[in-house]
Amino acid sequence: MPSKPSRTGSSNLFGERQPLLKQHTVDTLVTVRSELEAASQNGSGTHGAWKVFFFLICSICLNAVIAFIANENGEGDETNYLPPSQSSQLESPRFDYKWALWRALGGGLTGAIAALIQVVTLMPLRTTLNHQHRSGTTITKAIKTLHSNGSYSRYYQGLPVALIYRILARFGDTAANVGILALLGSNTSTGPLPSPIKTVFASLCATAFRFIITPIDTVCTTFQVEGKSGLKSLRKRIKERGITCLWSGVAATATISFVEHYFWFATYNYLREELKKQHTVEWVLSRQAFIGFCASLVSYAMLFPLVALVMMYLLFHGADSRSLKEVREIVVADGGLVLFGRGWQMRMIERGFQGAVFAVLWKVFMGVWNKYIDY
Repeated sequence: MPSKPSRTGSSNLFGERQPLLKQHTVDTLVTVRSELEAASQNGSGTHGAWKVFFFLICSICLNAVIAFIANENGEGDETNYLPPSQSSQLESPRFDYKWALWRALGGGLTGAIAALIQVVTLMPLRTTLNHQHRSGTTITKAIKTLHSNGSYSRYYQGLPVALIYRILARFGDTAANVGILALLGSNTSTGPLPSPIKTVFASLCATAFRFIITPIDTVCTTFQVEGKSGLKSLRKRIKERGITCLWSGVAATATISFVEHYFWFATYNYLREELKKQHTVEWVLSRQAFIGFCASLVSYAMLFPLVALVMMYLLFHGADSRSLKEVREIVVADGGLVLFGRGWQMRMIERGFQGAVFAVLWKVFMGVWNKYIDY
């Protein structure tokens, strides 16, 4: 494991940027305060609050990148899975559980922070996608419908639940990937295994964690699709079918979760190993965005046909619930191929942006974690 740059060296190289970082933070706070005062004086209400909200999120992202440039010089590596004593060669026949747990904790926490920013900034895209996929309308019509039903706030219907689920899901995904690969990499027998094989074990752990938090996903999806009336319908389902309805279709969900996690992180880990590395910040961030984008496309390409097949299976073998009747009506009206093609343009855009944004943010925060945490 290469030695970390000293604080002195980093200060000499980027010392002139520290005042700029502090001044940028001060300017941000002053601007936010001005926006809040203007919103309250002008009575702009919700619109003014949303402007301030988005400004804060953009500012957080910008500050994170500036901190990464000033302190890291692009050298943080979230995929170094060997303990410091074993960086040059594999020497231990035992698993280093302590090292793996620290790595998993770092990967999970930084992944959760990245997911927090990712959800807040890209949730309107996700909500539009869910609405379009259910209603079968165009993207433009879906946006107009959502906007007319609650302006900007409609895009963030169920935001607290979405934040909880995505943060927990990403914590489990990234912790499993980093932790399992670190654990396997610390042993002489499993260390030389190709990363796609190691990723299988990580995906199994992530899938088990996803099973635990499945009810949160159910609540989140209900809020996004049905809006405020979703809570009432959800309570009705629980009353009629019991609490287990929150785990409805868990076998299909587990399969989908495994496929999604495996192909995303298998592609991510492979490209991280194979693509040329440079220590310039521009190259590191661009490389991360490209890797995240490719990982999302591969995961989507493998996942989407599986989702369609699961829907077809439920369509012809499931019970006569209201949701299945709705699906049958859609198939009768638009044809069976609608299950494979509805909303695919929006899904491609969403998956690409989600993957690129998450990969960059995860790289930034994991780099800071590796710099200041002594393993």
